[in-house]
Amino acid sequence: MIVIPLKRYGVQVDYDHRNGTYLVLSLDPLQDKQLIHHQLQMLLNNRIPHLIDTELERKNDNYLLHYNLSSKKRLFQMLKTSPPSVPMFYEMAYRLVKTISDSTVYMLNEEQYILHEDFIFGGMDVADIYLCYLPLTTAYSVRMEDQLRLILLRMIATINCLNEDNSGILKVLNILQEENFLISNLKSVLQNAWMVDAKTTDKHTNQAQLSKKQLNTNDKQQLWLKIKSIWNKQLEIKSHSIKPTSVEHKPITGVTEMLVNKQEKTQEELRIIISKNGVEEVIHFLDDRFIIGRNQSGVHYVDTTEGISRVHCELVKSDNIFQVRDLGSLNGSYLNGELLVSYKAYPFKFGDLLKIVSTEIRLAN
Repeated sequence: MIVIPLKRYGVQVDYDHRNGTYLVLSLDPLQDKQLIHHQLQMLLNNRIPHLIDTELERKNDNYLLHYNLSSKKRLFQMLKTSPPSVPMFYEMAYRLVKTISDSTVYMLNEEQYILHEDFIFGGMDVADIYLCYLPLTTAYSVRMEDQLRLILLRMIATINCLNEDNSGILKVLNILQEENFLISNLKSVLQNAWMVDAKTTDKHTNQAQLSKKQLNTNDKQQLWLKIKSIWNKQLEIKSHSIKPTSVEHKPITGVTEMLVNKQEKTQEELRIIISKNGVEEVIHFLDDRFIIGRNQSGVHYVDTTEGISRVHCELVKSDNIFQVRDLGSLNGSYLNGELLVSYKAYPFKFGDLLKIVSTEIRLAN
């Protein structure tokens, strides 16, 4: 079993198959006094909008919180393969912010959501957002506002096409650059932008498709400079906080060159050997992640073999340690003949065989 220490919340992270895929959070030992019982009962006895259904298991002296991920995908995995439009961003962001803002309605605390891209999920579509809530009395080292700011910046960076009317995006960025922004103000701006954009799209759909213009160079540069400014400020804030070992905030996808300088890679170059129908293909493993799937975008290797999911699995490299993770595929991934639990990381060593449908994958020097 591989567990990921999530020190920000004082819990251990694991995944399990229990008639579906479950995210499992635990603390060893998780004493009864650390549970906030009225919040736990609220989660167990009610289906709260946009919160992942939660179950509680007592195992020996420990409590385990099980989050049902059935029919859900990681949100940012979905955004990579299907980048959102501007109206879709407004809808996603509004639902996310509204869920946090409505916490008091259900006697919950705004500071107890896990606002990290690995723990935010989507349902049938990307706007159907689901969050994980922790009913624990653990101490927090990163404010909710700072976590939310990073998530929204990453969402903006995935938008498929920014048109000339980006006033709503700029209003969102203006709020995010405030160190102590009010979540009520952010919710209001997102709601208004979503409603205005939705009405415009409904009335002029055909015209918009024909005459929609890309941002000119100056407008685009102005927008990304504002994002860069907020991002750099956020990194300064985080440098004074304790960084969870499982959380690595990388530059926003799509604007890497504008946010950070390139660093030379000193790690030994690796190769991935992919075998299909008796034919071997050698791929150089140059990045920290290598995603395999049938989708034409958002993956590093496109495999159109029947039964392969749009985003099937990924190989991860960190400090010369390699892991493999199934990404919620329909037909599963097998490591040395063992079915992998979705989203759970497994060691992937030289000599190991990863099989997805009929495709075989190995590591090589």
